[in-house]
Amino acid sequence: MAICFLLAWLGTFKVLGLCTNRGSLCERLDCLQFLAVLWMPITPQSIQQNPLTAAVGITRKKINHMPRIPSNARISEEAGTYWQLLSGFIAKAVTLGIVVYLLTTFSLPRQMVEILYAVGLYAFLGLLMDGPASLASSLIGLKIAPHFDKPFLSSSVTDFWSRRWNLTAGNALRFLVYDPITERRLVKTSKGTGMPSRGRRRLGVAASFIVSGIVHEIILWYGIGYVAGVSGGWFIFFSIQGPLLAVESELKRWARRNKVEVPRWIAIPVTLTLLITLGDFFFFKPPMEAGLADTVVESLMHTYGAMWTSARHLLGI
Repeated sequence: MAICFLLAWLGTFKVLGLCTNRGSLCERLDCLQFLAVLWMPITPQSIQQNPLTAAVGITRKKINHMPRIPSNARISEEAGTYWQLLSGFIAKAVTLGIVVYLLTTFSLPRQMVEILYAVGLYAFLGLLMDGPASLASSLIGLKIAPHFDKPFLSSSVTDFWSRRWNLTAGNALRFLVYDPITERRLVKTSKGTGMPSRGRRRLGVAASFIVSGIVHEIILWYGIGYVAGVSGGWFIFFSIQGPLLAVESELKRWARRNKVEVPRWIAIPVTLTLLITLGDFFFFKPPMEAGLADTVVESLMHTYGAMWTSARHLLGI
């Protein structure tokens, strides 16, 4: 499944983005950096201005005085230094090991199992990204944009998807689906298109999540090995995110007009509860019913066991 995620999704989307003059492969990269971005689950830090702001002549100084527009998935930020990325890799490896231990040692309620699956998925994807990112940062001097940022601190569904969860995949969807819809053209040019309407932005968001749902179903199909096990749950989970974000946006607009501010200590648990509840219905059930979740956990258990055995031999324990 990791190979399917890296090549069949991210790699293909990056190449398609290059064909339309969009995405991370269009950055100024030397040969080694280009190959690293193509084959690794990373997004290079971009020095280009957000095209939505550039199109209407908005500078960084002016942006605080203008209506809010979608961020460009934090591609202008840097994920961290080599040591920060490496320490993140180690921390996620330890976290994943603890999750595997808990899942294989104790008989836990379904809700607790699903929460551990969520933590394990975060740690596993972080391993896939922090490791290559630290190598690319140290060996070829490539600055990497963030890919995860403490998703457990998400104060809204928008905050979760646009700033904290799997931004590498989000960038691929933005470049190939969202941007062409909001700009009303497939191939990116230097000519600006003006500020897209709210309706067109929401259409772009909805289309991005629908495509994400389709890709996730393909990954699930690849993981379980037969079509009959694909129930459509992942497609539903991602497809409903677009309407959910639209409703959340309207609620935020209403709150701003009425000067209502929800404290973060309330917003964070409400957001996480909503996402976990939707995950309980649509995200976790398909791989659990197909036996894929148990297979992955068992495989990870054997991997950690082999690593521990090798470490004991090396240390003479």
